Amino acid sequence: MNEILGMVMDTKPDASLGELARTRNLPAVQFGGRYRLIDFPMSNMVLSGIKHVGVVIYSKYSTLLEHLGSGMPWGLDRKTDGLKLLPTASPGLFNSEMGYDLKDLSVNADMLKKARQQHVLLTGCGLIYRFDYRRMLESHLAMGADFTLLYKHEDYDEEYLANPERTQHLSYLSVGPGGRVSSVTAKPRPGGNNLFLEAVLVGKDLLIECMNLAMASGGSKDLMEIIGDNIRSLRVFGHSYEGYVARLNSIVNYYDCNMDLKSESVRNALFYENGPVFTRSIDRPPTKYYATADVKDSLVSTGCFIQGKVEGSVLSRNVYVGKDSFVKNCILLRRCRIEGNVHIENAILDSEVVISSGITLRIDSSGGRPIVVGKESRL
Repeated sequence: MNEILGMVMDTKPDASLGELARTRNLPAVQFGGRYRLIDFPMSNMVLSGIKHVGVVIYSKYSTLLEHLGSGMPWGLDRKTDGLKLLPTASPGLFNSEMGYDLKDLSVNADMLKKARQQHVLLTGCGLIYRFDYRRMLESHLAMGADFTLLYKHEDYDEEYLANPERTQHLSYLSVGPGGRVSSVTAKPRPGGNNLFLEAVLVGKDLLIECMNLAMASGGSKDLMEIIGDNIRSLRVFGHSYEGYVARLNSIVNYYDCNMDLKSESVRNALFYENGPVFTRSIDRPPTKYYATADVKDSLVSTGCFIQGKVEGSVLSRNVYVGKDSFVKNCILLRRCRIEGNVHIENAILDSEVVISSGITLRIDSSGGRPIVVGKESRL
């Protein structure tokens, strides 16, 4: 599938994940124990046969650079094509109003023009799912489309929409007969909605034309705005996806989607049914469960030491849970240390957090928002 050049961009502000993105950019945020958000679009691309992938690197990029390396985990450490780490137009800055900031493509115009691929697939990292983009290309060519947008039909009730964090920084498509897209909006409504999955397939020449148009207007328009302004004259089509989608557009959804991984059907949908999720390999010994350990309904990564009770939680690598401690419905990122006689419930602990003996940290789960403890905090 050498016809496609893959481009991974930040399509959501880091602030959408609050404290979790304070020291890293959004693509580098951990998910599901051993993965980072960027692993999912990268894996989708390489399993679709895409061998030329560019990643636009924004602020707070050291973690992401370390994770991506030469692209070897994804088979992108190649002499021809492979992984390209690309600069942003404004290092250290991120425009939260831009979904696909064409200024970032303009500073990498030479890479686009020299690429032998004739189509470009633009994706973000804020929505993760498993999909073979070859089906999207087939639909794109069959319809003679200018743009093809991936979407999923979902039904929302008024209770779901009452919490603005559920739908912040998301877009929705109006899709008519034959799959023609008539509008793009940021406001869902009770009932049926077509959630835009942040995957855009477009011919390279047309993308460069849009990029030049944006720069001629001062660079204030992003790609989705240009599509919206010209939707009557452009052939814009939607391609429907029906699988599981994890929305990482807010702390509330990040927590819920990690908790969803306790379901075998969700784990199969994200990690197995459409091929593996490739990630950077870190060699660690198996987790050690002491005689006093009691672990139920949880995902536990390698290198952990567990002496206490863990229930309904997701633990990243090298987490320590001390004797007589109880961790329930929590997400513990790398190298967290829970001393003895601690009770934590409905919380997200960023990397290297230490909770001292005797601490109780819990919140009523009916409140909808978990407690978040920042990286390297000591309580």
